[in-house]
Amino acid sequence: MGRSPLPELTAQPSSGAARLASAPARVVLAADESAVTMTLAPGPHELVLLSMHATVWRGERDLHAGLNEVVFDVSKLPGVTGRCVDEEGRPLEGVMVSQPDFNTVSVLTGADGHFLVPLLSAEAIYRFVATKAGFCDVTAEPRVLAPDHLTTMDTFVLQPARVVSGRVELKDGTAVVGCTVQARCTSGGVASKAPVQLTSDSEGRFRFDKMPAGDVRLWTSHPMLLNASVLLPDAIEERSTTLVLDEGAFIDGTVRYDDDSELGSLSIYGMPVAQPGGSPIHAESSQHMAQVSGLSNHFSLGPFPPGPVAISEMSLQYDPQVFQAPSTIELVLPARRDVQCAFRFTDASTGLPITKSGSLTVLRAIGGATVGEASGFAVQPDGNGLWTFRQSIEPGVSVSLVVRFADYLAARMDGLERSATEGEVTEVRVEPFAGLRVRVQQASGTPVAGAKVSLI
Repeated sequence: MGRSPLPELTAQPSSGAARLASAPARVVLAADESAVTMTLAPGPHELVLLSMHATVWRGERDLHAGLNEVVFDVSKLPGVTGRCVDEEGRPLEGVMVSQPDFNTVSVLTGADGHFLVPLLSAEAIYRFVATKAGFCDVTAEPRVLAPDHLTTMDTFVLQPARVVSGRVELKDGTAVVGCTVQARCTSGGVASKAPVQLTSDSEGRFRFDKMPAGDVRLWTSHPMLLNASVLLPDAIEERSTTLVLDEGAFIDGTVRYDDDSELGSLSIYGMPVAQPGGSPIHAESSQHMAQVSGLSNHFSLGPFPPGPVAISEMSLQYDPQVFQAPSTIELVLPARRDVQCAFRFTDASTGLPITKSGSLTVLRAIGGATVGEASGFAVQPDGNGLWTFRQSIEPGVSVSLVVRFADYLAARMDGLERSATEGEVTEVRVEPFAGLRVRVQQASGTPVAGAKVSLI
C-alpha cells in the first residue's frame, strides 16, 4: 500500500516523416498492475518509460500488426528495496517509507518488514524516511540509484519513541501561548544533531511525540520573557513538565569605536555570567544577539536574569565586557586599523619579476592561533612584480598571506600587524615548481596500472 509514482510509457515512430509528423503516444501504467494498451501504426517505434518526468528505460521495438506485448522486469530497472526492523531485529509491518522531496513516493512494509519502490529514475537523488507510530523516524543517507537493477537500502532500525509533554506558564499560572519550545536528546553523552521545536497551544501546552531514548533538554525561546530550561533524565515512560517563565531584564545601549570611526555592521552578543551558588546557565535559552550598523548604533539585548551579563562583538575578536542587567550602557570597542603593505614577487631561480596573476589566502590569528581563513582573492602584480595588500584588521589580530602562482610553490608572508612605511617594499622570492613524471613498469616494459607512488 501507500503511494508510488505511476510511470508513463510513450511511443513514437523511430525515424522518417512519421516521427516528424506525430507527437509521442502516451499512456499511464495502471496502479493495479493490470495491462494497458496503446493503438499504434506497425513499424519501428522508440519506447520511453518515464517516472516523475525522468527516463527510467528507453528502447526500440519493431511493432507488427496485431497485439504486441512489452513486459518490464522491475528487478532490472532503477528502484529501491529494503527492510525495516526494531532494535531487536524483528521485522516491522506497516512502516511508511517515503521520499520527502517527491510527495508521490511512499510505500508500506509488509509482514516481513520488506518494502519495494520500483520504477524510479536513475537521474535523481533520493532521501528515504521510515515512519511508524510509536517509533522514531529514521532518515537514510541520500542515494543515487543503479540504472539497471534495484538498489538495496541499508536496513532501517527504528527505536521506540517516547512522549515528552508539558505546559509553558507564568509564575501566577497564566498560560503562555505561542511560545517556542525546543528539545534536544542526549544519548551516551552525544547530543542529537539539531533540536526539534514546536509552539505552545492556546492552553500553553506542548507535546513531543517522537523523542528517542536518552536525556532530554527542554528550553523556551520567548522574545520578551525570561526563558526557562529543564533537563529530563532518561526514561522510557511518558514525561511531563512545566516550564515557568518570568519577567526578564534588558540591557539597552549604543556601540561605537574608540576613535569614532565608521561603525559598519556588527553583531552584539550577550550571555549571563554564572554566579557562585546560582542556577546553571543554559546557553541555548540564555544567549541573545542584536545587529547594529552605521545607520543605527542602538541595540537592545535580553531578556536576562537580573545580574552580570558578558557582552562582546560576535566575531569574538574583542574581550567581553561585563554589565549589570537591567541597565543602559555605551559599549566602546577598540577601533579596527587599516593595514597596507607592498610586495615585489620575483622568480627565485632567474631573479625576474613575476607578473602573472595569482590567488591569495588570508589567515587571521590571535596569539599565534588561527581564527579565520578566507580564500579566492586575486593577486595581480604590475610589470615590475609589485603588488599592494590592503585590509581592515581587528585589534589583537595578525595577518598572514599565502600567495600562489601557477608553476610556483606557495609563498607565505607572516605577521602583518601594521602598515608599511611609505616606499617600503618587501621582496618575496618565489621558488619555481619542480615537476616529476614517474612511470611504473615490469621488467618486460609492460606498464603497471594502479601503482601507488609516494615521495618522501
